Amino acid sequence: TIHEPFTGACQKNEEIEISKHDQMRHDAVFACVSLISRDIGKLKIHTKAPIGGVKQVIKSKASDLLAKPNNYQTTQQFLEAWVTSKATTGNAYIWKIRDIYGDIWRMYVLNPERVQPLVDESGGIYYQVKRDVLFNIDDDLILPASEIIHDRFNCFYHPLVGLSPITACALSASQGVNIQRNASTFFGNQSRPSGILVAPGSISESTATEIKNNWQRNYTGTGTGKTAVLGDGMTYHTISVSAADAQLVEQLKLSGEIVCTAFSVPAFKIGLGTMPGGLKPSDLNELYY
Repeated sequence: TIHEPFTGACQKNEEIEISKHDQMRHDAVFACVSLISRDIGKLKIHTKAPIGGVKQVIKSKASDLLAKPNNYQTTQQFLEAWVTSKATTGNAYIWKIRDIYGDIWRMYVLNPERVQPLVDESGGIYYQVKRDVLFNIDDDLILPASEIIHDRFNCFYHPLVGLSPITACALSASQGVNIQRNASTFFGNQSRPSGILVAPGSISESTATEIKNNWQRNYTGTGTGKTAVLGDGMTYHTISVSAADAQLVEQLKLSGEIVCTAFSVPAFKIGLGTMPGGLKPSDLNELYY
């Protein structure tokens, strides 16, 4: 299985440079997914039935099931896992476990990376679930569509394959992660920019390699700040672009705003930008909802 950080990354040889899990480390992606999953997880679920032509809240087996979906998750945790799976992969697979009477008595949110939709020659839909100790699946299991709730969205290429909003903001998330990595490396180097050693005349390749290795060994990383002694007219010139020249703060903010656009979350809800003026708190929440 090829785990692409975004659609088409494999063809660009970028599947190793930054993975989907790295993109989840981008603060805006993490905040958007967490915000949506937490808010939906806190919603109350009511089961209703038509009574006298009007739908009214009733007590049912379904309400008992939703109150305790499985043996290791509360209702809120179950809903958060459901929404997180859908938001990060575009697909949520919920396995319906039945009792001896055929009624559903447990529901499990499966790992989306270990589930694959299958279609037989007659158009029947099945789901292959890989081995997973948590759900007592000792070997690959093939289940009919009647036993799986497949919640998916953004099915642009196939009706059984959903796409996460991360597909639309993968490049921006990658840019933001790379900016933070570069900043981390820069400040880990005592905020000293990189540069080049320049000799006044020609030097052999072996001498250049020896000088380079000696410099990297003694004056980079934890050795930054030591006193270097240069001879034979050799000089050191910095070549890094400053943070101000690269507009890193603006670029990082832009990458976060693009992520918010893909997830349809107002930027102010995750701390990016300022809240619109002249609106009541309820109006601001309405924008988000």
